[in-house]
Amino acid sequence: MSQEEFLMIFHGVIFGMAIVDLVSHTKDIITKSYWEYIVWAIMLFDMGALNWYSTFYRIEVLKNGYGYYVLLMLPAILYYVVVQTFTPSGGRGYKEYFLANVKPFIGLMFIFGVVSLGVDLIIGMNIDYLWERIAILALLIPAYFIPKAWVRMIPVIVRFAIVLGWAIDHTY
Repeated sequence: MSQEEFLMIFHGVIFGMAIVDLVSHTKDIITKSYWEYIVWAIMLFDMGALNWYSTFYRIEVLKNGYGYYVLLMLPAILYYVVVQTFTPSGGRGYKEYFLANVKPFIGLMFIFGVVSLGVDLIIGMNIDYLWERIAILALLIPAYFIPKAWVRMIPVIVRFAIVLGWAIDHTY
């Protein structure tokens, strides 16, 4: 195991804890949830998996020092906070919980997106879909301020379309 791989174990543990939290609610999501929560849960799972997958391409920057390690940890930590804000504790009603916490959740999603994009720019990643990522961030702004489910679904639908295109482009 290389030094870079060793350092990324902690990064993977943080992403893993968040994804386990999402998956641990699967039974309740199916039986007690409502449609908007389910759509966001699927999107969050995919977002975590895609961020973990793309981490492989960022490992090389760890050779540049501890500051780059901290930079790579920021999106993972923010993703964990987003998931913790999203998932109710103690099996509370998912619809009520989601609607009561939708603003902090969307706000944290926006912060996660900005920080993740900023980290990619700082470390010099070749950013695929830069304008698409910026568009999704822009779509989170009305989703934050307008309390309508259809407005909140627009960034999710756009993101799914972009990820589908990315997956098709990157499948051999």
